[in-house]
Amino acid sequence: MLTPSEPDITAVVFCGGFGTRLREVLPDKPKVLAEINGVPFVHYLLRKIEKSGCKKVILCTGYLAEQIESLLGNKFGELSIVYSKESNPMGTGGALRNAEQYITTKYALVMNGDSFVECDFRDYYYWHIKVGAKISMIVKKTLDTSRYGSLSLNEGDRITKFQEKVCSSEIEGKFVNVGVYLMDHRILQKIPQKVPLSLEKEVFPNLLSDGVFGYRIEGYFIDIGTPQSLVEAQEYFR
Repeated sequence: MLTPSEPDITAVVFCGGFGTRLREVLPDKPKVLAEINGVPFVHYLLRKIEKSGCKKVILCTGYLAEQIESLLGNKFGELSIVYSKESNPMGTGGALRNAEQYITTKYALVMNGDSFVECDFRDYYYWHIKVGAKISMIVKKTLDTSRYGSLSLNEGDRITKFQEKVCSSEIEGKFVNVGVYLMDHRILQKIPQKVPLSLEKEVFPNLLSDGVFGYRIEGYFIDIGTPQSLVEAQEYFR
């Protein structure tokens, strides 16, 4: 039987993006290797994952995958690293389905490799179990949802609706998905194989009936997908 100090999770990090918006400042590296104050961004993510009690991380690679493997190898601190490489872009859903074969734990902690969220992953894990979720995501209230899209939560923290990115800003703010998910391993088998898919646009909306929950946070959230947010990340981690 697991004790509270032993989360039964494998982490999955999406590292295969082309980083098109960052080309002017990062022309020859994948986004996860962008240096933040002299440290590759992926190191910040791996340190955070390691603190969660997770022992294994799967890196879903594609674009310039060899650079990531060359830098990290098969070990980072207490984490063992496995690579799930795709020859063609498969989207977040396709990449996760491809990585499913390497997951041996009951739960998968899934995240984007170009964003960082201020949140205790252990607390998130135990909350996920407590509410009986098969799928959950970390959500944060923000005034501007134009870059992320928004979602609706009921009083029980169950997500009732997803909305695409819209160029709007509202006084009361809306919840956005910050790109970190906890999923029961078995639910991954509902994702079609060998088909390019987006988790956010095609997979999660079709799984609402299974119960998708939102874990609310107040902490800091940033993605490094644009030159401006890369500068903001330098300030935050400094």
